[in-house]
Amino acid sequence: MRQGRAMAAPQPGLQKTKRFRPGGFGLPVAVTAWGLLLVGCSTPVLKPEAEKRLFTAARMSPDAVGLDIFFIPIPASNDELYNAAWQEVDEQVVPPELRRRLHENGFRVGVVGVQLPQVLQELLARRGQLAGQSALQRPQGPQPVDDVPRVSLRHLQLRRARRSELVASGVFEQLPVLLKDHQGVLGGTYYQCQGVFALRCFPHSETEATVQLVPELHYGQARQVFSGEDGAWRVETRRPRQRYDWLAVEVRLQLGQMLVLGAALERPGTLGYHFFDMPKTSPPMRRLLLVRLAALQPDPLYDPPEPTAKDEAAP
Repeated sequence: MRQGRAMAAPQPGLQKTKRFRPGGFGLPVAVTAWGLLLVGCSTPVLKPEAEKRLFTAARMSPDAVGLDIFFIPIPASNDELYNAAWQEVDEQVVPPELRRRLHENGFRVGVVGVQLPQVLQELLARRGQLAGQSALQRPQGPQPVDDVPRVSLRHLQLRRARRSELVASGVFEQLPVLLKDHQGVLGGTYYQCQGVFALRCFPHSETEATVQLVPELHYGQARQVFSGEDGAWRVETRRPRQRYDWLAVEVRLQLGQMLVLGAALERPGTLGYHFFDMPKTSPPMRRLLLVRLAALQPDPLYDPPEPTAKDEAAP
């Protein structure tokens, strides 16, 4: 009987390999792997449509309002320029009773449309300059920032009904204030005080929002106080406030319109007369405040869309 050759026992750790056969799967797999390596070393080119999807502009919150805040300083001695800025401002948008109260306490409020009056256009075009002053009239050399106020612009994005603050005046070491309400004439003296507007916005649609401004006096030294907002209490470190809710301004603006606020020059000594003063500037200045409704991102939750013809035809 013929004996076969003895088979060697497999060594531990070694495995029997198969030979490469041209007709098998080895060649296509190798070619595919080599092609992937070549592609991986190249820089991918994005189509314009893909680039647009990757770099889309950031959107505001659904209930947010975008505002442009302008402060225009005008020399306190230039009453002619100050009054000219009010020539084409519509002050009739404020209800008569509120307009009377505001005027008695030294405030002027009005609205201008998308097309600004010529005087306001010229004043806003002087950003970085002193309003009412040409380049040749400006003093040469470096000037302290606090001593030379400029036309300024600030962009704000506010959520619905959230509070923000606009500082309207400089700081007064001591300020006697006269007020008139339904009870008569009131008076008081405040130390280390400053005029501030509490600002809130309420969007209505894609083109309309209500802007609310409440005048306040912030005075004294900062301290810890408890405040309630959105159903919660929190501790804040801030200066005491004197709030004048009966002088609150609420105006419904169209997209692009501007709310204009300033002092009534014929009411010296009143709250509004001092509210826009810059007492520490040289020369003394008073400011105009312009609030422009710049952008809206409405949420259907707050203002449902108008029904379409398809919706009306549905049973």
